[in-house]
Amino acid sequence: MGRILSKEECNDGVKLTIELDIEEAEGLKGNFLGIHLFCSDRSMVKTDVLESGLKKSIKYFVVPKELRMSRPGRQACSEVKNTDATCQKVELVDKTCFVYILPTPQ
Repeated sequence: MGRILSKEECNDGVKLTIELDIEEAEGLKGNFLGIHLFCSDRSMVKTDVLESGLKKSIKYFVVPKELRMSRPGRQACSEVKNTDATCQKVELVDKTCFVYILPTPQ
């Protein structure tokens, strides 16, 4: 996890100075272009996780109705597990990303 240390307005956007954990910075593997930021506190849309398979080892992330694109949906899984999972939709120029936040099992 990281944090924003400073913010500076620029002509074509905002310049941020960030601080990351070493593991997260190493996870970028030298890629410093095409970075997208998200904040887990911003995920306010409740969602469900569908489970099936042996010992419920297969998990399907449900796109909440509020965030779905205009396509008919299907529900093909055997069980709905209500969780404290939340989801946010990040729309980019060429793609749509869904970020799911799940509580860590205790």
